[in-house]
Amino acid sequence: EWVGFAYSRLKKFFGRDRIIVIAQLAETLEWLREASVDEASAARLAGRPSLLAMLRRRSQVTQDACKELLEDGGADYDGSDVNASTLLRVLKGDSSGNGRCVPQHAVGSTMLVLVSHGHAHPAGPGSKSHEWYMHFPHPVPVEADNLYDFVSHQGFEDVDPHP
Repeated sequence: EWVGFAYSRLKKFFGRDRIIVIAQLAETLEWLREASVDEASAARLAGRPSLLAMLRRRSQVTQDACKELLEDGGADYDGSDVNASTLLRVLKGDSSGNGRCVPQHAVGSTMLVLVSHGHAHPAGPGSKSHEWYMHFPHPVPVEADNLYDFVSHQGFEDVDPHP
């Protein structure tokens, strides 16, 4: 629902043509619709039939919060396109993908709003500095797999993910 709030507020200042949305909106709404059909669906998709009422509320709240974005065509990138390579391609102005991107010329500034669950871990053994990261729900496409080459994999082993 936060993507809907952010979109509506930003649209007032920048207009739809200057906002690019990378979000699991359609994917999330479809999952919520499927999970909130009945108790059996709630149990199968969310783990417990007792979650049915909450799933129905979440579905309605998300639809209401994202109404303006949905009326304007929804997210520019949704589903499996919600990954790190899409974000980098959009920011670089690479129009080889299937959607909109930041223009490569005549752009004075770019504002990037990231809404995700993420975490941090020490930058290295004994380091007081931390590396912060965010999660994307989908992996990059195979042809962009090299993006993971620079991802740090050290330092996280000793971090409690639930401090």
